[in-house]
Amino acid sequence: MQSILSFYNDENYRWMKLRNLFIAPLAEEAIFRACLIPPLLASTSKDGEPLSPIATAWIGPLFFGVAHLHHFYEQYRQMPPWQRSRNIVFQLLFGLLFQWAYTTLFGAYVSHVFIRTASLSVVTLAHVVCNYVGLPEIGFVNPTSNLYCYRWIISILYLVGICLFVAGFDSLVFPTQSVLPSLLYPQR
Repeated sequence: MQSILSFYNDENYRWMKLRNLFIAPLAEEAIFRACLIPPLLASTSKDGEPLSPIATAWIGPLFFGVAHLHHFYEQYRQMPPWQRSRNIVFQLLFGLLFQWAYTTLFGAYVSHVFIRTASLSVVTLAHVVCNYVGLPEIGFVNPTSNLYCYRWIISILYLVGICLFVAGFDSLVFPTQSVLPSLLYPQR
């Protein structure tokens, strides 16, 4: 118990929390939303058509997802050489693919919010909340879990939550007109 308490009192832990909850969200949203989304909206296809806000909301986050790929290298580098088997590398690659998928999905959501609201503070706050909450707990699928008997109900609730999340892209919370393109190009 003492080692756990000393970890949470450790200076490095406090810096890690500061980085994950404030510095990284602010820096990443400034770069990947404020600096990347407007040029993508300004770009045109070969036929001269502007990139749509929806396409921009899905293309921009690909860069955000790729920016998180360094976690694979860090995990591999910190692993002792005698543990670096093919099976472990595949597990790390699967984790990397999973992380790329959820960072890209989250990036699509905050890109959509940024395009609709043009508010860097709103997407930064969403990023802070996401980093604080983390990924949903899926330990209920383990047969030794106390929640295992409820796995179908919990899975259905997760699916409903995902559907509501997707439906929320067109909710009443956002303006019907995307704000950022109208600010960039008032003549459109």
